[in-house]
Amino acid sequence: MIKKFAFRGHEKKLIVVLFASMAVIFLFLFLVPDKKMTANVIVSNQVERANDKTSAEQTVDKVTPDTDLTSQNPIWQMRLNYGIPLSVFENLPQVPHDFNAIVSLMHRNAYTNYDFFSERYFLQPEFYPSFTDTGLIYWQNPDPKHYAVAGIGFFPGTQQIKVKKGNYSKTKIFLHAGFGVRTYQGIKISAFFVDDCNGISFELPKKDFLIGPSYPKFDSQWALDIPIKIKASENTVKSNCELKFRIEKPSEDNSIKWRTAYGKKYFETAEAGAINSTSITIKIE
Repeated sequence: MIKKFAFRGHEKKLIVVLFASMAVIFLFLFLVPDKKMTANVIVSNQVERANDKTSAEQTVDKVTPDTDLTSQNPIWQMRLNYGIPLSVFENLPQVPHDFNAIVSLMHRNAYTNYDFFSERYFLQPEFYPSFTDTGLIYWQNPDPKHYAVAGIGFFPGTQQIKVKKGNYSKTKIFLHAGFGVRTYQGIKISAFFVDDCNGISFELPKKDFLIGPSYPKFDSQWALDIPIKIKASENTVKSNCELKFRIEKPSEDNSIKWRTAYGKKYFETAEAGAINSTSITIKIE
């Protein structure tokens, strides 16, 4: 009887151990996070961000101001300190990771390759020095009686480009709606040489442009870039030349189309007077 009792005691212990083991397996499988899956998610996010960085010039994504992006892009910390809703920027493309570094160099004229900058740069209002100087006030201290219907900003105000004889160089100028402007503006850009620049020529898009409003939110078309190609012939005798730009009215066909689409929110900027704007000094080498 004693031996039989001892056997049953071991049998009970074995059953207890078996149930305990099953409980541990259950907890591990269903209650403990899958470390392998978590690692895969993290790696996937890293690969996605890396691909986004390498394809910065090909892909334009909508901004999603999550905590990870905030920590990686100092510009989001700047915007949090503006004291205005982040929704003001929600229609703009994702901010490049190198934005603050390279744009600050550009503002100091330490980087002047304007042809480099894509929509992910020039659509950010911080791309333009005047935004923090005179533009933020429209959001920080809005005037309910103020309704801006027209206004175009040019950037940079002036620039210099070198062209070798028998060759060409490329650059850009940037246009944006004035800060606080609520309308869509139809424009055309033309250019002319200040003096006789025999042997030097230029190419720029021969088309009309529509610039969206900057207020109360930045429109996805609130700024645009104008690519320019400047050529110098082998036999040019000029050592330098100045190229200037002006705003003109768009074609009547486009004005009708845009006025139909936007009604009273559409405005022909040149109606306020065609103006000389920015200039490029061309140095022939």
